[in-house]
Amino acid sequence: MVPGSGFNGQFLFDRTLSVVYEENSPPDEDISLPTLLRCLTIGYAFTLRHTTRPSLQITSSLRPFATIPSEFVLDSTPRVFRVFPNGESSMARLAGLSHGDYIATYSLNTVSLDLFSWPRSADRSMVSRISIVLARNGTGLTAVVSVTHADAAPAVDYAALNAGQRYATYDKLRETPSATFRFGYTRLK
Repeated sequence: MVPGSGFNGQFLFDRTLSVVYEENSPPDEDISLPTLLRCLTIGYAFTLRHTTRPSLQITSSLRPFATIPSEFVLDSTPRVFRVFPNGESSMARLAGLSHGDYIATYSLNTVSLDLFSWPRSADRSMVSRISIVLARNGTGLTAVVSVTHADAAPAVDYAALNAGQRYATYDKLRETPSATFRFGYTRLK
């Protein structure tokens, strides 16, 4: 553990600071009830452990599955994480997408995570990116969560690629924002 890091501790959701939905977001990009429940079990209360690797381990206090923490290596390299903070496997088939790819960075006051979800079949043509920026805020945290989508690369078998190859197909310049949320968290420990 990195001594004195503001990213070590147990945090509890305190308040919603803002919610912005994009005006032209199609209805099929709306958040489903299972996704909302998954977000609650991941983001309502959690423990962060900033390691010297450097990595950030996240464990949800509401996890329905007892397993290892999520671990995100903070080196700006495309990688795959094994489990969500709620203990659910990143290999689970959710909404026709393959999950688990991420890029994570760290600076003195922020941790940034970009999580990617790729289509599992040709009938799904969108890639999703969820960007999470955790910022130290006194003794607490502020989380900014942005949801964006981009067209999937044509005729690509994402399952046959590694994380770096999949990321290379993502066209960030052509992504479409869907929603942005800002949340406040209080440190419990």
